[in-house]
Amino acid sequence: MKVLKYLIYLILLLLIGGAILISTDKGQYKVTKEITLNAPKEMVYDVFKNWEHWQSWHKRWTDDKTTSLDSQGNSLVWASNNKMYEKGEATFTKNIPYKTLEFDTDIKTNLGTMTQQNKINLTGLGELSTEVKWESSVTLSFWQKLAVRLGKGDKYIQSESDLFVSSLLMLDSKLVEKMNLRNAEVLGLTILPKRNHIHTATASNKENFIATARKKIDQLYSYTKEYGIPINGDPLVVIHKRENNNQNFLFSVALPLIDGYELNLENPEIVIGVFKSRSTLKTSLKGNYKYWEEALELGIEYIKQQQLESPLEEGIVLKWVNYKDLPVNPAEWVTEVYIPAYE
Repeated sequence: MKVLKYLIYLILLLLIGGAILISTDKGQYKVTKEITLNAPKEMVYDVFKNWEHWQSWHKRWTDDKTTSLDSQGNSLVWASNNKMYEKGEATFTKNIPYKTLEFDTDIKTNLGTMTQQNKINLTGLGELSTEVKWESSVTLSFWQKLAVRLGKGDKYIQSESDLFVSSLLMLDSKLVEKMNLRNAEVLGLTILPKRNHIHTATASNKENFIATARKKIDQLYSYTKEYGIPINGDPLVVIHKRENNNQNFLFSVALPLIDGYELNLENPEIVIGVFKSRSTLKTSLKGNYKYWEEALELGIEYIKQQQLESPLEEGIVLKWVNYKDLPVNPAEWVTEVYIPAYE
């Protein structure tokens, strides 16, 4: 009996000692993950800052449509059938537009409630690319800490981070789909008026055509700003010739000048020229500049149907209507395409 009594005492001491050890364990862990999304940071930020938007891409809701979402301002409450995150509350605590969002969460699981302090940092890697850095400080409950001691607690430490990062794959797909929306239409015959422009000529292959044109236009804008040259209108890209099965482009970029302006500076690459009046078929594209040929092809098909004359050697003109105030979403970019056409 004494042996049994001592054995019971020993077990109790071990249990008490273990409980004290686990209780004094802070149970705090930090998780950091990074992923790159193919969208501008402004669009990514706008999705993150509104809890209602999370329902369309975060796996907590997309994988289980029965999971509830109730949000008011900066706060969010949810309930789920998933025992890993039965109930939860989240509140935004810091918000730096297009750069940082921070929020705290309390998440009830099958082994108690854990708390988290989460931080999302956004870094633009280019016009249409964003690095998302996720940092999470996790504090576990007593039973979750016990699970860690038994080698079965990693899922509680990693669960929210893994859920967030894996959800970003769906978000990336949705954002890319949104950015690729476009619409082309024929607007009819119109006369491009005679106009003075400051312009420069260049060449590019098809793959780099848009990037090269934008770079040259930006250089023109910088030049006109430096020397006080007055601009009055939207930038133009004039395609003079497409060679090698339309794989190489010879073109000019141009900015319209106020009437009567004379250039007094000498630069062999930048000149003032008069674009003569011409009859054209006007088409338009609302969407990323890279889809401009869809508006061109639509116009050429119209020209064939209407049996119009189209001397393309006169030059195809692209006007980038909202270039100076370019929307973040490429689906909102506007291109007018003018194709030489005569009745």
